[in-house]
Amino acid sequence: MTPDRFARDLAAALAASLPEGFTATAEGDAVTIETPSGDGVTTALDLEQDDEGDLDVYADAAESVLSLAQDVVCEALDATWPGPPGAAVDLPIPGARVDGEAVRLWYGDENAPVLRLADVSLAL
Repeated sequence: MTPDRFARDLAAALAASLPEGFTATAEGDAVTIETPSGDGVTTALDLEQDDEGDLDVYADAAESVLSLAQDVVCEALDATWPGPPGAAVDLPIPGARVDGEAVRLWYGDENAPVLRLADVSLAL
């Protein structure tokens, strides 16, 4: 798994879960979250080719991107995301962990997530 491919696959998993009008895209090893108004924030995953053997760094990078996406969406909507409208003020914490050859992604409690995203494969 290269950092560029992981960024692309992570952005695709996130994009499928964002509210309508928001996008997540990747260029190189960076992921950009954009609001419906076109404002965007980009973050590099800070993964190196040497990290391929340490899969936990991919989960850490994914968690950082999920947290950034949550910040962007919450600020743009002036509401808690993810969660149903009128949900509690507490933000569901983003989570990620390596399970076999995939990174599992969620917001909230891993066993009862508010939102579960598609897994990102780490297979070569």
